[in-house]
Amino acid sequence: MSCRQVEDFSQKIASDFAAACRTDEESEDCFGTAYNYGRDHVTRLTHEIIRLQRESGLSRKEIVESIKDLASHMNALSYVFLVAADIAEKALVHD
Repeated sequence: MSCRQVEDFSQKIASDFAAACRTDEESEDCFGTAYNYGRDHVTRLTHEIIRLQRESGLSRKEIVESIKDLASHMNALSYVFLVAADIAEKALVHD
């Protein structure tokens, strides 16, 4: 489902999470940061999701499906980055 408000929501969360990854001293990796971020931002995420529904006019089911679709695409995107890193490792001259 394509909806500008869902895209804006995802970009806001991605940007906020990237900042959390840069500043999280409690966790050693971004998976730990993801857990901490979710735990520490439940109220904020709840408000953002309610705002998303109000601004987009999407139903609860549509929003849940959209967020799950985003998660699936982000998971697939991580593999693209892993492939790109592998190609870079093979293609670039050693320093």
